[in-house]
Amino acid sequence: MEKSNKTHLWSVFTLFIILVAKTSYVLSNVEIPSNTPEIKSIVEEAKLVVSEVFAGDYFGGVVSMSGDYAVIGVSRDGYMGSSSGSAYIYHFDGNDWIQTQRLFASDSGSGHRFGTSVSISSTRVVIGAPGAGSSGQVYVFDFDGNNWIESQILTPTGHSGFSKGFGNSVSLSSNRILIGSSNDTEIGPLSGAAYVFEYVGGNWAQTQKITVPGIYDFANFGSSVSLYGYTAVIGAFTDENSGITSGSVYVFNLNLGSNTWDFAQKIYDPAGENNDNFGFSVSLYNTQFVVGTWRDNDLGVDSGSASVYEYNGMTGSWEFYQKLSASDGTSGDNFGVSVSNSNGRIVVGAYQNDESGIANNLGAAYMYDFNGVDAYVESQRFIPSDGGNYNKAFGIAVALDRDTMMPEKALIGAYGDDEMAEFAGSAYMYNYDGISWVEDQKMIAGDSVLNDKFGSVVSISGETAVVGAYSDQDLGVDAGAVYVFDYVGSNWVLSQKIFGDDTVAGDFFGYSVSIENDRMVIGAQGDSENGSFSGSVYVFERNGGLNWIQIHKLLASDAAASDAFGSDVSLSGDRLLVGARFDNNSVGGVGAGSAYVFDYDSVNDIWNESEKLIAMDSAANDNFALSVSLDGDNAIIGAWADDDRGDKSGSAYIFNFDGMNWNQLPKLSPVDTDAGDYFGFNVSIEGNWSIVGAPNEDDGNGQQIGTAYLFNFNGANWVQTQRLTGGVGAMHFDYFGRSTAISGNRILISSYADDDVGNNSGSVYEFKFNGVNWFENQKLTASDGADNDFFGYDVDISGNRALVGALGEDNNWVDDGAAYILNVADRYDLYVDVTGLAAGNTVTFSNGNDSITFNSDGQQIISNLADTSTYDVSVTKHPSFPDQVCTFDNPNTGTISGGDVIIDVTCTTIQFDLSVRVYGIAPGNSIEVTNNLGDNLVLDTHGEIKTFPTQVDHRDTYTIDLVSPQPTTPNQTCTTTSSGIMTGDVLRSFVCTTNQYSIGVNVTGLISGSEIILQNNGGDDLSVTDNGSYNFATALDDESNYNVTILSQPSSPIQECFVTLGVGQLQGSDVEIDVTCNPSTDLIFENGFD
Repeated sequence: MEKSNKTHLWSVFTLFIILVAKTSYVLSNVEIPSNTPEIKSIVEEAKLVVSEVFAGDYFGGVVSMSGDYAVIGVSRDGYMGSSSGSAYIYHFDGNDWIQTQRLFASDSGSGHRFGTSVSISSTRVVIGAPGAGSSGQVYVFDFDGNNWIESQILTPTGHSGFSKGFGNSVSLSSNRILIGSSNDTEIGPLSGAAYVFEYVGGNWAQTQKITVPGIYDFANFGSSVSLYGYTAVIGAFTDENSGITSGSVYVFNLNLGSNTWDFAQKIYDPAGENNDNFGFSVSLYNTQFVVGTWRDNDLGVDSGSASVYEYNGMTGSWEFYQKLSASDGTSGDNFGVSVSNSNGRIVVGAYQNDESGIANNLGAAYMYDFNGVDAYVESQRFIPSDGGNYNKAFGIAVALDRDTMMPEKALIGAYGDDEMAEFAGSAYMYNYDGISWVEDQKMIAGDSVLNDKFGSVVSISGETAVVGAYSDQDLGVDAGAVYVFDYVGSNWVLSQKIFGDDTVAGDFFGYSVSIENDRMVIGAQGDSENGSFSGSVYVFERNGGLNWIQIHKLLASDAAASDAFGSDVSLSGDRLLVGARFDNNSVGGVGAGSAYVFDYDSVNDIWNESEKLIAMDSAANDNFALSVSLDGDNAIIGAWADDDRGDKSGSAYIFNFDGMNWNQLPKLSPVDTDAGDYFGFNVSIEGNWSIVGAPNEDDGNGQQIGTAYLFNFNGANWVQTQRLTGGVGAMHFDYFGRSTAISGNRILISSYADDDVGNNSGSVYEFKFNGVNWFENQKLTASDGADNDFFGYDVDISGNRALVGALGEDNNWVDDGAAYILNVADRYDLYVDVTGLAAGNTVTFSNGNDSITFNSDGQQIISNLADTSTYDVSVTKHPSFPDQVCTFDNPNTGTISGGDVIIDVTCTTIQFDLSVRVYGIAPGNSIEVTNNLGDNLVLDTHGEIKTFPTQVDHRDTYTIDLVSPQPTTPNQTCTTTSSGIMTGDVLRSFVCTTNQYSIGVNVTGLISGSEIILQNNGGDDLSVTDNGSYNFATALDDESNYNVTILSQPSSPIQECFVTLGVGQLQGSDVEIDVTCNPSTDLIFENGFD
């Protein structure tokens, strides 16, 4: 399919790239100047990012990172008014950092300084604008998968003071935001305050204003803030402690019971001096925070330092850990102006550091790594690889990625970089390669010129994209130029800027373009070689696949002034179709328009004009050939101003080459077209399909909503098969049908004045063919769409790539234009199918920026991906109550290949062993135990451990019970702790103790006052002085032997006592032995015999 200069496009994923040529250089004798426009990529193709910055914008003054996203504040951006401010979002796509969006406040205004502070966490960005409103405002943006959308504006309640300042520092952590307002005067003049906002019920609400009673006037409490979990660190860099403005830091903890932030600790440097400014910057991560003291004098006046503090869990307080200074620190470096810490790494900026031989106040940054024992060690010093200028201020802002185990990305701002303009600013991205930190990319702003109209026409073939800028002024006003970009590796790189050999002011070189393989044709409708505005066409060819060289300049054989030859061009193999929309042809007269066919003679290396095409019913001012499209032997030509069905109702003509001549087929003019519809304003043809746009047609839903008509060749005639519109969302003055494209089973139709993301921002619709009808598949808009961008002004498509022009995009200047590159592969769904998820549990998966959460078994779509896209699905949150491990049953990484993909996941609950052992069981004895899962075990050996065969789920309750009778040989009692919660492997012990029984005696016949001493087993003496029952002190184990004997007979008076059956073995019960004492012999002799 060949295209007109009002061509084709595809899907927008809101990632765009601006390719910028930094230094003038020459390719094929064509100079590429430094004021190069931008081309933006919307998929994983182009990586380098530049955007819109002017002198004094201070781009890079504040930065923040989270995973693969970075945000850079530009508080002095004047796009919405002097110092209105903006912020830039960048995304790392695996190869490069791409600018995906430029953010403005919805109520931007002069002096708001939106972008003074920034903080990003996951898919949320918080941006401070201390000059907005009556006291300052903070803006929350959330990422919806495609765009960053402003979701809420935060303003303080209880703000005190005559000056603004709310939002001069911000810190985002999960669903809480900490906002500094250092100008607050509630406690005293500029004493400062901080505000906490929480996300509750779908909205952000202020939960607390934090002040410090008794703090010094002008302490600037809240000038720096850092929030992590339940801890907040707030700097007051001009607080007075060890000297005037020596500075301090305050720590607050969240009381979960009352949901209030309670003062925990005040920290300052006891050795601090006047004007140290301890607390000028702070960064809190986990149990450590870093404090910048940018005017510390340890290594010279204002050399600067940074201090590390660590939380002591034993004392519950924060304690000094280490003081950091630059290895080459000296006076005036301001080391500590910015700090960032994360997982064992610290980066510190020294924005006034001087680099010998390069520039004073160039700036530097220093990386510190934890040595694994007891200290942070300086591991690398950063300076910009491209050198710089005086007061470049490299290091004014620093940020580490906090979402990886060990941060491997560092972002360093340089707001004084004057590469684009004085103090325009820049930021540098560094990547850790495992050995050292390597500068990965520099993000800057382009500097194209006012009204260049870059993106007015586009054409793409394979890995080469061409963008026209017909009002480029390098060779004079409206001289024009064409930019060529090539896809190299994983980037779109500007390879050449092209002019005609004789291009001069007013030529409009680049008004139309068409490329196929290594050949390109460029229309210059304003060329005046054969009269003012007669027009011309240039043929360029790629020399050995390297440089584009002008080969021919083509003119119409009957050229005349005002023909506008070259107003559109379409290339198909060795044939070229050129429109001359104002040609006074022989049939229609003034402004009727004509088209010229050129065929290439390869033998003689010339292009021959083979035929001039004129509509049979041509009429004055029809503008026949404003739009042309050529496909082999078929050509379609639009005549948007034809009056057959009313003034400018329009028509289109198809011509077919029969091998000898070009023959006009029946004219296309649908019966439902009316005056002013502009049918034929844009045309495109491929194979048996052609499409004609009528962008001004009134569709009943509004004026000039626009329509496109589809025609199919049935073997004999071209028949209208379908009428396409913008659908439910279409509005009046959208101009649907402004540009069209056909490729295979896809149709792309632009609605270049659609208002979805701004007045006249523009959009493009994709239609797909299902074998019967064409249906709308998706609607596409630019991620940075804004008023009057006219996204979709022109489009083209080649293979899986499409190119979209937006000539009204304002980058560095009004209407300097942009072009977007898009991947046009078919899209398929990536599913995750989960089984085994425990009731009440949730599991979350991610694939790049996409994520999905399951709370029950089932199948869900996690991503919709272009064909040939790679995916890498991971579990980002495992189920935790009970703990489960979710594993992939089939590959979780791969490439989409022509169909949907289902990834099966099985979640299994973590299980633990439940074991038992027995202590003290007597030989020959045994017990049988059971658990609540029905497993039984027999224990019969002291100290032996046995494990129940069935594991128990994490967090489940277990019980262990004795199911057998207590042991009886000997009798024992065995007990254990019978229940608990499984949080790991559990070992429970049964302790068996042998039953004990008492050995007792029953003494009779003992004369009162006498004493008999008895023993058991030769010990355990028992003294008895009266008749009765007595027990030995020591009980004996069951089945133990006993032997009761008399140690000492009664002696006063003398008696003889006897033990009856005093020897035996215990048999499960107490034993009582009879002891009988005979009468005293003294009494016998004294009383005589009877």
